Amino acid sequence: MSRSRNKIAILLPSLRCGGAERVAVTQANGLASKGIAVDLVLVKAELFLEMSVLMFA
Repeated sequence: MSRSRNKIAILLPSLRCGGAERVAVTQANGLASKGIAVDLVLVKAELFLEMSVLMFA
């Protein structure tokens, strides 16, 4: 099994509508498109961002 050496976790309180949340998801998408494994760790499971923003590579 191949393991990615590049991994990152981004900690957020939730994915409620907000600028910081949108930036974090945009960063996660950018990192994932470069082959970096990204985990979004949410303190509270609230999803309010538009689904078009939550498109992971």
